[in-house]
Amino acid sequence: MIVLYSNHCPKCEIVKSKLDSKNIEYKLVDDIQWLTDNNFDQMPVLEVNGTRMTSFIDINNFINQQ
Repeated sequence: MIVLYSNHCPKCEIVKSKLDSKNIEYKLVDDIQWLTDNNFDQMPVLEVNGTRMTSFIDINNFINQQ
């Protein structure tokens, strides 16, 4: 399962667009209060099978390999 944690910042929108263009299924979590309550202090975060990626470069590389 893939989850995109997003606050709709420019980088988040790039990740979302790339996921959509590759038809990669994902769940979008963009509830700012929930993200704040759960200590998400940077965006975007991509979680793949329980492992979180916070580096935009790592996220981009993962998507490009799909």
